[in-house]
Amino acid sequence: MPFDPTKPAANAPLSSAEMRDQLNALKALIDAQAAGVLFGRAAADWTSGSGSFTDVPGLAFAVAAGESWQAELVLHAISGTTGQGLKFRVTGPGAAGVMIAIVGTGSGTSTSTECEVQTAFSVASPAKTFVVGTTLTGVVRLHVAVTAASAGGTVQLQASNSSGSGTVTVKAGSHLVARRSGG
Repeated sequence: MPFDPTKPAANAPLSSAEMRDQLNALKALIDAQAAGVLFGRAAADWTSGSGSFTDVPGLAFAVAAGESWQAELVLHAISGTTGQGLKFRVTGPGAAGVMIAIVGTGSGTSTSTECEVQTAFSVASPAKTFVVGTTLTGVVRLHVAVTAASAGGTVQLQASNSSGSGTVTVKAGSHLVARRSGG
């Protein structure tokens, strides 16, 4: 029985069978909504002293062919002791459209901001460096939109050290929330 918000009727005697059917139908609606929401979290600090991109564990989600997704990632990042920062990109399966918007702490102070938009997965040379300054603590937010994935696969955040020396960090507890938006 599908959920019917008009049941039970106002001022009518309650029927346990009708109430059970309504509650089960409402639970089915809630369960179906939750199936389209995924969560991820970095369980440990990710560190890098290399200019090569590597996966940030825990900050990924799976998509199936034909699906569209929207994801928000919030990262707590720390630059290296000699001022090196972080670069970010996202890998994933082919799709009709990909948009990755990155906004975060920029250069020198916690109040400076950098922005970058990427329109493809696995950008070879991201343009912007985030959290640049001597042991600067910063916040980086990413919005990822995947439209009509052409194949199933994993959408994965990757990061690198902008200078390839010293150590940069994405802190444990950085997280993502992904929502299926179609397909």
